[in-house]
Amino acid sequence: MSRRRMSCPQAVQQLWDAVKVIRYQRQVPSLERIVKYMYRVNTMSEEEVTRQLGYCVRDGLLVITKRKGLKGKKLGVEQEGYKLPDTMDSSDKHDWYCSECHIGGDVICCGGCWRVYHLSCINNLPGTKHKYLCSICQSCESEETLNIKQKRLNKLLSLACASLKDRYSFLVNSSDMLQRSINIGSPGAQIDIGSENWRTKYLISETMDIARMMSKSGKREYTHLAQFIADVHTIVHNVVIFHGVHSNMADNARQMLRDCTSEVSQIRACHTCYEASVTKPTRHWFCLPCKPPHTLVYAKAKGYSYWPAKVIKVEGEKYEVRFFGGAHCRATVDKSAIEPISVNPNSLQVKRSPSWSKACEELKRHQEMLAKNVNPDSSSSSDSVSSIHPFFFYYLLWPNGDTGLTCQ
Repeated sequence: MSRRRMSCPQAVQQLWDAVKVIRYQRQVPSLERIVKYMYRVNTMSEEEVTRQLGYCVRDGLLVITKRKGLKGKKLGVEQEGYKLPDTMDSSDKHDWYCSECHIGGDVICCGGCWRVYHLSCINNLPGTKHKYLCSICQSCESEETLNIKQKRLNKLLSLACASLKDRYSFLVNSSDMLQRSINIGSPGAQIDIGSENWRTKYLISETMDIARMMSKSGKREYTHLAQFIADVHTIVHNVVIFHGVHSNMADNARQMLRDCTSEVSQIRACHTCYEASVTKPTRHWFCLPCKPPHTLVYAKAKGYSYWPAKVIKVEGEKYEVRFFGGAHCRATVDKSAIEPISVNPNSLQVKRSPSWSKACEELKRHQEMLAKNVNPDSSSSSDSVSSIHPFFFYYLLWPNGDTGLTCQ
């Protein structure tokens, strides 16, 4: 256990703002002036300001200095104030803030990576004879392989990165997502401190962004999906530290983590399906058989009638399915909501709509492809979807229709 930092990272940023603004006004950033600024701008009490200033000095994030006043009654009078830090220990290889709650305090360092945690934030307490490994390191070590080549794994992760880049362009580069502006004087008057990269080196231990993830996948550095998820956790951690846990940026970063987890879940369930859904190599990409082929069923999502679907994954009594037709929505349904594809659709009391007819057409096309495909097996080494479906282009391209189902 070690007490690496005590200061709140958001309070640190606010105090840096205060020092910068007061210096901009050609005044000494004294305790009195900082207290007034913090109360006016951040409604922080004098007691809390004093405590956080003490923490910042202890943590090396502010430096006590003596300066002479430059104007007014304090002209030429030596005053005690605070200045921004200008040195730091670059040999420290661990973070300063808990990777779970993103604040300082008494933490334990992971023996396998740069992360640290409060004891109250972890479930697996370390033994006295063994070094502590965080949950992220454990997941990277224990994750089952997908039985695909590293080249293909990184190709799939490159597709995931491209998808994240399109949806979260503001998280692509650290220089964009870790910047800040402070108000000075009248509303609208701002100093843009986004170019002051020194802030990140004092707050961010491990820099990560979507651009770096794209570079890593391009260089085929990922060996497990858990490593990819770990990098997204790092982005969330950095954004929360820099912008605050309740900021819009933090909300967006957490949403990106949820989306990324969904992308990785799809890769784990069926990497061939995932690649086809992202690249859409043909108009009827959903009809392309996988290796091994998916079980075909009629599945009933809550609030909807039975619909033809592929079974993507089964966990206990839960079936993850993807429906034919329209947007090819996914859903997780109970085993009781599954019927074999061989059942007579009339017994399912399905309303015969144009969407139903088009979904059945797509199902039939898929079944025809399965019949013509040569012995689909459990091999997972193919590096492209189109290479295992040479017969596809002999099919007539039917118009695609919309489904009455909604994506979950």
